[in-house]
Amino acid sequence: VTGYTGGGISVFLMCLFAFNGVPNQVMTLIAFMARLFEISANSVTWISTAEIYTTEIRTTGHAGASAMARLGAFLCPFVVEDYDLRTVGFVMIVFHLVAVISGTMLPETKDKALGECLRSFNTEHNQRNPADELVDSKNSTNDFSEVELHHTID
Repeated sequence: VTGYTGGGISVFLMCLFAFNGVPNQVMTLIAFMARLFEISANSVTWISTAEIYTTEIRTTGHAGASAMARLGAFLCPFVVEDYDLRTVGFVMIVFHLVAVISGTMLPETKDKALGECLRSFNTEHNQRNPADELVDSKNSTNDFSEVELHHTID
């Protein structure tokens, strides 16, 4: 949460100060701070999702996020050229605010085993664990037992 907050504020300040005669040294310092916050937030996001979500959920989420990031990287130059930097800075801080709010909704992982976080989160919110559904579907649709399969191969 701190990383996304600091990153959003730093990017907003860079856009706000871009044409106000702020010395290059100050702009460089703010840019380094923005990069520091963004890298730390990104690292924590990758670590926490591995602790909270199962592989199936995590890979689907990362694929969707990657697709949106590529789309945003493609469209950004076309969108940014029509707006001044203050507007761009405001939009960036709004996106960072969404990331901060999303980050505060994640369950706590301290002193919990892998996978336990999602189970306890789903239990608190009366939801079923997708990993349990996957296991249940594998068990219920399996027509052969291990013994029958072994005899078929022999």
